[in-house]
Formats: sequence, structure tokens, C-alpha cells
Amino acid sequence: MGFLIRAQFVMGSILEIGIVQKANVSEMAIDSAFSYANYLNRIWYKFYEGFEGNGDTIMVEDETDEILNLSLYYLNLTDSTFNVFYKSKNLYPIRISRNRWYFPKGLRIDLGGIVKGYVVDKVKDILISFGIDTFYIDFGGSSIYSRNYKLTINTEFGQVELFNKALSASSSIKPIEKTYHIYDPKLNRFIEDKREVVLICNSAIFCDVFSTAIIINSKLKEKIKDSIMLFEK
Repeated sequence: MGFLIRAQFVMGSILEIGIVQKANVSEMAIDSAFSYANYLNRIWYKFYEGFEGNGDTIMVEDETDEILNLSLYYLNLTDSTFNVFYKSKNLYPIRISRNRWYFPKGLRIDLGGIVKGYVVDKVKDILISFGIDTFYIDFGGSSIYSRNYKLTINTEFGQVELFNKALSASSSIKPIEKTYHIYDPKLNRFIEDKREVVLICNSAIFCDVFSTAIIINSKLKEKIKDSIMLFEK
């Protein structure tokens, strides 16, 4: 069994991809995966630094169309607890048609809670499309997926084994800065006590969304108890 491990700095975090098999296309597959991740970083950079809607209707990329749709979907699924538009005071983008969105004046978007899971799911699909069947993806240590490879992960709850599942780890406190960074959009305040959640489920984006949402509202775990493994404190 061969290993090909590569890491790059993407979207402010380390994206690591490990291919745990010998395959002629391994280099090509991993190149394609990082190329796509960096493409997403380029098209979404506008949402990181001071983006604000101006009452315009804009044509967007397929991936932007998809992640905006997903953001609105999870807003509804979590009873407005997971809200990437929380800085906008009840403003939301409106989809006019495929790839065509209206951005109300003053709309602001923070994709931080959803983007890693989205990238991990997309990278997984790229690797599989090349015939790669044994691999792992680790994006910043907080959004992880392992396929046909038993991956041992150190968490706040001890060691967790991951196999053919995604994992997301969320904390109300940033590990380096030691500042509170998860915002409760209903109470209009940051969560200012230490809370930790680790979820294991099938989809990385689902894990990311609900690990953050449960930090804000622990009752949401009842909605998904049949589809996840949850560690919480």
C-alpha cells in the first residue's frame, strides 16, 4: 500500500489530502482536487473581505449558486439557528433563476461555518471520479472525511476512529486566539461559554452545519439523532 500525502494553505486553513493506495492517477487526482479547492477560494474571496450587497442582481458561478441554496436550506432546517447571513439583520439573497441572484442592499455573507464541509465533500467526489477508493481529507482539523481507511483522530473527547464517514469538530472558542466566535443569530450575541461538539455523519457539510448549530442550540441534536454520532460538552 502506497501513501501520497499533500497539504496546502486554502481559505485560511491547511487542507491535507492523503491517498492510501497505489494508483497511476494519484498525482493527477490530487492535483485536480487542490486546483478545484483553490478555484473555490478565488471565487468566494469576495465574501470574506467586506462584501456587502448593493441591491444588485448578479450572475454567479455554479458553486456559488449551490452554496447559497444550501445556506438557505440549512437556515430553514436548523430553525434559523445556522445563518451565514447573520450580519445582515434579516436580509437574505433571493434566487431569481439558476445562477442569478438578487443581493439586497446591506446583505453580508459569512461562509465560514459551511465552506470547509462543502470543500471536503467536493474533493471526495473528485478523488472518487479518478478511481481513488482509499483516502482521507482533513481540512483544518475540524472537517475530516475518511474513505476505506481507518483514521484515528484526537478530539476533546479522546481518540475517535473514523471510517467511511465525515467528522466535524466545533468549539465556541477559537483554539489559538482564545476568543468567542460562534454567533447566536436569534439572541444577537456570541456564545460566551465553552462548548464543544464533535459529530460523525455521512456528509461533511451536514456535519459542519449541525456541529455549529448544536453549539448554539443543543436541542437541535434531537432532529438528527438517528443520523449521527454526537459528542457534546
